[in-house]
Amino acid sequence: MSEDLWTVGALARLAGVSPDSIRHYERIGILPKAARSRAGYRLWPRRDVEYMKWVGPARRAGFTLRELARVFQMYRSGVAPCDTVRGLLERKLAELDAEIAHLVQFRQELSRAHGAWQERLQRSKHGEFVHLLDDLHELASARRPGWLGFGRLPSPARRDGLPVEASATNPSEARAHRMDEAAGPPHRCARRSGGGE
Repeated sequence: MSEDLWTVGALARLAGVSPDSIRHYERIGILPKAARSRAGYRLWPRRDVEYMKWVGPARRAGFTLRELARVFQMYRSGVAPCDTVRGLLERKLAELDAEIAHLVQFRQELSRAHGAWQERLQRSKHGEFVHLLDDLHELASARRPGWLGFGRLPSPARRDGLPVEASATNPSEARAHRMDEAAGPPHRCARRSGGGE
């Protein structure tokens, strides 16, 4: 094989991903359609795919596969994608600033809840149960689905961008979970003596 032609395995090593990911990248346009050897192996000219060395760093910076497909299609067509790449990064910076602001708000709310818990525990009798976790329903940040464990977390993703297949739920575990929900949250404390809250 010519050194100017790269196989799936060679590209996978260059990008630091699996061979399956390389085939996926071809399907979604990150890679151009490959030529085929007589034996049926995919082959790409080196000059057309050397940009694959940027996939790993770009993914770690938060670029999506769809964004990279758009950028690399521009690159292959001879259009400089520099302005597009800069614009995508500026959008990610804005999104990151919003996430940081939300984290700051969330920490402030948790800090206030912690202070309230301290006061309530100091007023309660030794060994007395207090409904501390009920206070978390009042947190504005806690109402955001998937935020730091309050609600459903997003599906995990592999480093190469392919989705991780979710494992099937065990029916017995699902039934046990429903029974626990019917009995009430397991973390909920018993009612305080003297009338409750």
